[in-house]
Formats: sequence, C-alpha cells, structure tokens
Amino acid sequence: QQQQQQQQQQQQQNNTTLSSSSSSTTTTIATAKISKTNKKITAAAPTTSGIDTNSQSAALVCIEVGVGSGMVLTHAANVLQQNGYFLGLDINPEAAKRARKTLEKNQVFMSDVVVCDLVSPLTNRLKSSVDIIIFNPPYVPTPSEEVKQGGLAAAWAGGVKGREVLDRLLPSIPTILSDRGVFYLVAVEENDPEDIHRILAKDGFVWKLIARRQANNEDLRVYRYAR
Repeated sequence: QQQQQQQQQQQQQNNTTLSSSSSSTTTTIATAKISKTNKKITAAAPTTSGIDTNSQSAALVCIEVGVGSGMVLTHAANVLQQNGYFLGLDINPEAAKRARKTLEKNQVFMSDVVVCDLVSPLTNRLKSSVDIIIFNPPYVPTPSEEVKQGGLAAAWAGGVKGREVLDRLLPSIPTILSDRGVFYLVAVEENDPEDIHRILAKDGFVWKLIARRQANNEDLRVYRYAR
C-alpha cells in the first residue's frame, strides 16, 4: 500500500511538472514577436522581428499544428486583427474540441479546427497557400515507443532527440508555405536546433531566434524561419 501511495505521488508530481511546462511553453509562443507594424508582410526580409502586416495586405492563412487549447492560435488572430483564416490541427479529438471552444469564445469567426495527423491529409489543398505556420511539437527526448502511445504522452513524447514528430512535418513546410510565408517553431537544445536550421536552409529558409524562456529545467526557444 505504501508503494502504491508513492507511485501515485510520483505520478501527480509528473503531471504537475508537465502542466507547468506546457503552460510556460504556451506563454513563450504567445509572447513571441508576432508583431504588427505599418509595413507589408514579407518573407524577403527574414531578419525583421515577427510578422509585418497592414490593412491593405491580402488576408492571411494561419495554421497551428498541434493546436491544443487554441490559446496560441487565438493570440495570433488577435495580433493580426483577425485579418485572415485561422486553422487549428490536432490529432487529439478532445484537444480539438477545446480549441474550437476557445476560438468561439474569443470570437475568432474565420477559423476551423480539424482532427488530423500533422498536415498530411491537407498537404495538396494547402500547397503554397499558408502564410503562417506555428508548431509547438512534442519535444521531450523519449524512447520511440512512447511517441506511439497517444493520450497525454502525445503532447510531450518526442522520441529520439525529441525530433520524431517534428521530422515528419519538416518536409511539408516548403510545400505548403506561400512565398511570403513564415514558420514559427518551439524547440529546446536537445532537439539539435542547428540541424533543424540546416535542413530548412536547403529550401532557402533563414532562421532567427525571436523568443527564449527558462521553464523549470527547459530552455525553451521560438525560432522564425522565412525565405
């Protein structure tokens, strides 16, 4: 009985740590430099901070892969003054329900949430049409078996180097991004960001670190990629 109580306490501690880390990650993304200025959005100047928009710019298509609670996508919609179409994708049906409620509650009317695995079923339809992609992947290094468990583990189990889910998405980024498109990615040191930079550089992407935050023992970073 004592051993069972210890196991329960350990599980509660793990859940608390996970919840705290998830909250900090969401805050890091939401406070990243998705900025509004009087300049037109352009991917030709990747060294500028954030996203530049004005009211004359064409409506944007913004996607969050792994939308979770919908808080980050809602924040992006508000920063961009809802000038666009906002699409959330998540493999977890319960997460998708929460995201829909968050978007509806915050009156992000030009939005949808789709239950799917990354962007795989939508790649052809989205080809060269997405202006903003946001991805906070499961980045914690774990045994590969944990990636396939689903449930709560799907939110954090990243497999080898914490990269197994991200590496499945990366080939789709150049395909679905528009010419002016930008990609926002959350990563930690264990994910080998330099290797991620090299992979995307092959398709002409330039990276910039736009936010950094310490959460417990995690050094969270938000990178911006643009061509």
